[in-house]
Amino acid sequence: MMGVQMKSVQPNTEWIAFAARSDHLLDPETPLRNPEHINYPGKDDPSVIAINTGMLDRKKRFTKSYSEGFYVLTAAGYLHEHTSSDVTKHPEPRLSIFLPNCTLGAPTGVHARSHKFSITLGKGKGISLGRSDGYTLRARSHDELMEWWNDCKQLSKVYRASSLDAPSLTRQSRRPRRWTVPDRCPPPSAPPATCRKRRSRTMRRARRSRRTRRRTSSRTRTARRSRPR
Repeated sequence: MMGVQMKSVQPNTEWIAFAARSDHLLDPETPLRNPEHINYPGKDDPSVIAINTGMLDRKKRFTKSYSEGFYVLTAAGYLHEHTSSDVTKHPEPRLSIFLPNCTLGAPTGVHARSHKFSITLGKGKGISLGRSDGYTLRARSHDELMEWWNDCKQLSKVYRASSLDAPSLTRQSRRPRRWTVPDRCPPPSAPPATCRKRRSRTMRRARRSRRTRRRTSSRTRTARRSRPR
């Protein structure tokens, strides 16, 4: 008899009875609230509104390839990097740079193949995961690059306004110079005689080293020949 009565009870009977006695429950049909429509103190304060947000590519330190990230520039001077633009999935930034302690490199020119700029950290400055002395960030277009660079310039301690491009440097001039003698000369202001003396000393040391190696090798050959067979 008891089992028949329990089977006749609906699964939500207890919840309906509890909800009827409580005045602090919301109606299940109530729609979700949009945070943008909620008014609270400090909502429109400039210190909590991001100066710029968007996607940028950061150059990796070892592989030299670029990884995409969602960047947020705050009025407090921090440039945060998130894995994606979905804050619910990635609420914590994986990289944070405090721009007032950094040096902002000059942006590339309009006709450059890559639209990028660099950020150099000061000594003992910056907060990051995978600490590095500097970062290179790349944008999708030159207009987007200049928008990010101008915003970061307002918050950086030092910035360089000259372009990273150097049209006067040709491919031939960028090749490394080959020296037959180590370049240990003083600055150009020193007299040329000092350079000649230092180079001559280096040449003499190199000749003595070659003579020593020849004597050692000849002694070794003589010792091998004198061994009884």
